[in-house]
Amino acid sequence: MDWTLLRDVLTYVFMLIGTAFCLIAGMGILRMPDLFLRMSMTTKAGTIGIGSLMIACMINFSDSAALAKAFAIIIFMLITSPVSAHMIGRAGYLDRDVILWSKTHTDQFKSYAFGHRPGRFSTEEAPEVTPSE
Repeated sequence: MDWTLLRDVLTYVFMLIGTAFCLIAGMGILRMPDLFLRMSMTTKAGTIGIGSLMIACMINFSDSAALAKAFAIIIFMLITSPVSAHMIGRAGYLDRDVILWSKTHTDQFKSYAFGHRPGRFSTEEAPEVTPSE
């Protein structure tokens, strides 16, 4: 059996998967209606896309330094991407200028974030239009 052919096929498959997910993440930035859906799309699809591309690098380059670097990139992306998206989403939610999409049905964070202190949706200050309505 020709192992180089198998290695090349696996590399191409993972590169195709990674490229497809990165393309989906890029289209999500353009197509999603609000900040939160855009972040969800780019975080999930981008992490899977970069992970697949790094797996393709690990398969193609059998050098131990390349394996360690690709593995470190995957771990770094898995740790930092969800945390940074969560923090940006929370800051965007607490900002008055960022609104939810008009077809959003559930806003579970509203009572926790604005129920106990004066702010955007507290009883002291009535909003013109709430994001979930």
